[in-house]
Amino acid sequence: MNKVVSEKYKLFAFAGAFFIGCFLNSISVINSYIILPVFALVCFLIFMNRHKKALLLIPLLVIVMILGAFDYHRAAGRQSSLLQFTGETITLQAVAAEDPIPTSYGYKLLLKDVYYVQNNKLYKCTEKVQLYIGKEDKLRFGDQAQLRVEILPIAQLRNFGDFNFENYYKSKGIYVKAYSVEIRKVASNKGGLFSTSLYRSNQKVKSTIFSALPQTEAALLYGILTGSKSEIDQDVMQVFSQTGLAHILSVSGLHIGFLVLLLTYLLKPLKFNKQLHGIIVFLIVLLYVLLIGAPVPAVRALLMLAVMLAGTAFGKRYDLNASASFAALLLLVYNPLLLHDPSFIISFACIYSISFFHQPINRAINFLPTGIRSSMALSIAVWIGITPILIYYFNYVSIINIFLNVLAVPIVFLITLAGFAAVAIGIILQPLSIFIFASAYYLMKLLYNISEKSLLLPFAGYNIPSLGGHIYFCYYLGALMLIEDFWKYKSLGFKRNYRSAVAIGICIAIFTAIIPGTALKIYYLDVGQGDSSIIQTPDHKTIVVDGGGSSDWEKSSYDIGKKITVPALLHVGTGWVDTVIVSHIHDDHLGGIISILESFQVRQVMLPANDRYGEGEFTSANFEKLIAICKKKSIPILYLKSNSRLVVNKNLQLQVLAPEEPFIENTDSDVNNNSIVFKLIYKDFDALFTGDIQQEAEQRLQHKDIQSDVLKIAHHGSPYSSIESFIEKADPEISIISVGRNNYGHPSKEIIERLKEKESQVYRTDMSGAVMLSTNGKSIRIRTVR
Repeated sequence: MNKVVSEKYKLFAFAGAFFIGCFLNSISVINSYIILPVFALVCFLIFMNRHKKALLLIPLLVIVMILGAFDYHRAAGRQSSLLQFTGETITLQAVAAEDPIPTSYGYKLLLKDVYYVQNNKLYKCTEKVQLYIGKEDKLRFGDQAQLRVEILPIAQLRNFGDFNFENYYKSKGIYVKAYSVEIRKVASNKGGLFSTSLYRSNQKVKSTIFSALPQTEAALLYGILTGSKSEIDQDVMQVFSQTGLAHILSVSGLHIGFLVLLLTYLLKPLKFNKQLHGIIVFLIVLLYVLLIGAPVPAVRALLMLAVMLAGTAFGKRYDLNASASFAALLLLVYNPLLLHDPSFIISFACIYSISFFHQPINRAINFLPTGIRSSMALSIAVWIGITPILIYYFNYVSIINIFLNVLAVPIVFLITLAGFAAVAIGIILQPLSIFIFASAYYLMKLLYNISEKSLLLPFAGYNIPSLGGHIYFCYYLGALMLIEDFWKYKSLGFKRNYRSAVAIGICIAIFTAIIPGTALKIYYLDVGQGDSSIIQTPDHKTIVVDGGGSSDWEKSSYDIGKKITVPALLHVGTGWVDTVIVSHIHDDHLGGIISILESFQVRQVMLPANDRYGEGEFTSANFEKLIAICKKKSIPILYLKSNSRLVVNKNLQLQVLAPEEPFIENTDSDVNNNSIVFKLIYKDFDALFTGDIQQEAEQRLQHKDIQSDVLKIAHHGSPYSSIESFIEKADPEISIISVGRNNYGHPSKEIIERLKEKESQVYRTDMSGAVMLSTNGKSIRIRTVR
């Protein structure tokens, strides 16, 4: 019992070492130049200590870590043969691997068996392609088509802390996306015999469910049974996400366990021996996993089931931790890029949380009734284990989930059993299945109502800003140290006094997070064709200047504020907002502010002063919404004009230069020309924020002190702004242009040339992604997302 790592955890240690190797290579800590020398050194150490078993484990773990790094390097080095055509329109011949899935722009689907045409020859591609098509295009599973498509790389990072979709899609064998220009269907039923059989079986299940239940409940049941979320109502999806019950819509160990229980009950009267029973159960579950598309959590559960059934057949005791470690190691060896798949990380985090925390917590809450104690311990264990991971991926934590899971899991168990039974009977005898579907219907209604009502509780859940790596390290180190069975250092005198060390470590982590710094940070966000900036002061105050939003020409329902601006704030560590400044009320500046006001505690909002606000071009639906939210949440609104001043601290102030009375009138955009313009002054550094002012406002400002180290170029680089005399007077060392895909020709080539002539460093958010500027008041450091 006094070994460094007990026999029970050796496989966990090897899986962890392989994972760490993959991770370190993914962040370039380990690269191909040092793998072989380190490998040779470790092999030498193993040889020198070959007779000392106690000393062999650590070198062996290092070997496994190096193998993980090498395997990741091999997988990450694969390149798509289609990337050579980036930005070009080419001809593909391919087969649809699935039915189209609705998006806000049209539909998307995967293509397999892809060939590209070059010099009238077909060349085979080894990867799948993510295809985006219009709503009028007709393409179904198994259709073979010849397509004219524009090839683009998978979405690049836009803002700091963004989820890396490029790596995620690579883990699924997808390296490029294609936008259809022309589609010509050439054949049907080319999906392959086995794939087509699985597809038709899945469609039969789907049609059986949707013919028996209303749309909302049918989509939910289909999601619970198959993990498909594409047809679930967004409001329903949001309720389950915010309550932490989204896991019921991802087929994993929970669902596999339910199915195994059902199969065991049904097969029991047949009295098969253990080996035959295990084979039958495994084959049925294997077919089910393939039927739903083999998602990673389901494959993980299938591998663990195989270990359990094999152990049972041969009379071996089942160990959850070892089984999970075996599955993790197998999956990572096969595809080390799964490191970038949240479903892989969350799925295994849940299992390891149960393995390490369930029993100690169960003992700690022995005051609870026996009937709910184990369920509550299970819920608490999983919550403790995955909460930091959920914060990392989603910046949200559900508190109510701890209690809700105790109620939800039994209900989902009944829904799943009813769903399996109803589908099986419905395929053969549909009228009889209606009664079973009815029970599933009412159970889903009950589950949804409980979930919805729980969100009304004041402690239901919270948006949490991204945490530093040291916080995660201290959290998990402390959690593992509190599990005595994991650590075997008693021979070194490492006993209960480690709790003091954990407490000290946590205090240090918190202290380092709140201690004031010396750097001012400004983030110029990539919000597409819009404008948004975040100012973070050394004493942890946050000022948001505009929030981005959709331009008039964009007809998409995509919520920039909810999808981009709010996550960007959370990713840079913002938990609340001290001041929101809206330069003017056009939607590409104001739209995202609505989501900020709804998601954060905001202390004050600042708008441009002008008597015309609320009428004509000086009003909008979003402006009215902003006023209503501020009134409802008692957020004070201040109206700024020239000579207003916001003193943030003794070293930092914002001097407002515009709008200036008399306000500008009778231009092609009075709203733009009366934007808030202010100069941020921090010690010897200054930055000028210009909203969307045009030449009329710029001419007025030239008699003021507008010289600045950094200039946010007005109106996304419009040719009607940034006149030569204004740029001459501002004389910026650095110029930032917030711009995205647009039909206006922004930024103007003339403006770019004008800035280059002034030897100003130009950063464009459409090319560089978000731009982060850090200054101590003298020197300036700049980082970009890409």
